Amino acid sequence: MNVSELKVKDLELLLDVVRFGSLREAARSKKILPSQVSRSIQALEARMGQKLLDRSIKGVQLTPYGHSVLPKIRKICELTEQLEDSQPDLEEARITLASTAFLSSYVFPMALTRMKSHNSYRIIELSPSQILPVGLRNVFSAALHLQKVEWPSTWISEKVGHIDYVLVARPNHPLFNSSSKQEFLKYPFVYPVYWEGNALHWGNDNFPVKIKKRLRGTETSTVTAALEIVTYSNELGFVPRLSVVEMLRKKILKEVPIPPRYRFEQPVFLSVKADRIKQAWLAEMREQLSEIL
Repeated sequence: MNVSELKVKDLELLLDVVRFGSLREAARSKKILPSQVSRSIQALEARMGQKLLDRSIKGVQLTPYGHSVLPKIRKICELTEQLEDSQPDLEEARITLASTAFLSSYVFPMALTRMKSHNSYRIIELSPSQILPVGLRNVFSAALHLQKVEWPSTWISEKVGHIDYVLVARPNHPLFNSSSKQEFLKYPFVYPVYWEGNALHWGNDNFPVKIKKRLRGTETSTVTAALEIVTYSNELGFVPRLSVVEMLRKKILKEVPIPPRYRFEQPVFLSVKADRIKQAWLAEMREQLSEIL
């Protein structure tokens, strides 16, 4: 007998046949055809070089050899099951995170690279209005969002920091040669837009002056695209400071001084499905976000 050629699924089917006393019932329990069970048993007998079952009109019974090896077969199947149970479920270990475009591009990746936990992640981008309905469908286990959401009691939601916004322009923008404190209102602002359902929706760049009183420039759905437009045009961008730290440091963009009344901060919330996120992970994520935000 070549033990290495034995298949656990064949051994398990043999145990089912013994338990039910019937090939047909064993097949029904596995939702397969009786002929498949029969072929599996025949293959097992061929590999073991011995007959395992006697078939009669009364059903099937173990042969003397079958009786002698049955305890060992049970042990093999039990050990296999224990090994399978001890293996981490990779899909369960993968944590799905959701957030709006800016948070998924800048904040979540920054926090995850600092995490010590050995999870794998899936990050999905949603519009602000999609966070709650998609979350209630159990699509994700944790979310970062900028508006407070009224979650059911199975969710934990808390403020973890805030994002401050900055007005930026290219370094050689004409407004830097002006002495007027309101000069920036004469230039177009890149404005957020996103697709949801079957229509375009205008977002909110959070600048304290309504867009009706400003010039609307290029419309785009991501901060990354907005910054590219600002870099190569006279359009302005009112964007999260976190998204332009490196560009300001490298002098690719320049901060436009604005009066205090035009400054804006936005709270950031972390929400998690309580029964799908461990407290240790939540505490670590909370710590990382507090340092970033």
